Amino acid sequence: MYVRVVSLYPKPGRMEAVAQFYSDCALPKLDTQPGFETLWLLVDRENDRLISIAQWSSLEALNAFDVTCIDEVEALTTLLVAPPRVDIYEMVLKAQAKFVPQALRFSSADFGLHTTEG
Repeated sequence: MYVRVVSLYPKPGRMEAVAQFYSDCALPKLDTQPGFETLWLLVDRENDRLISIAQWSSLEALNAFDVTCIDEVEALTTLLVAPPRVDIYEMVLKAQAKFVPQALRFSSADFGLHTTEG
């Protein structure tokens, strides 16, 4: 798996517009691309920065998307103070938290309930 990490520095007052661009334009286009798996868009309001992380099944799939998105990238750059910084990484470890239920035994007394036997 591979990820593309894009650092974006929006013009003053344009952070929401950049996020909206991802929602309205980039995500629908990504969803149609073979090999696209996940997109995260992170906001660092303190430093006026957004980070986009897109996960891909292969380097070939990741690179194929570059060719299909030229017009959209040009539109995005009008919202930024500088061109986006793009870094590509190979994913060597992916971990997710697991919920492992434990067998618990509760009695009605645990909830303050009292039963009567009849």
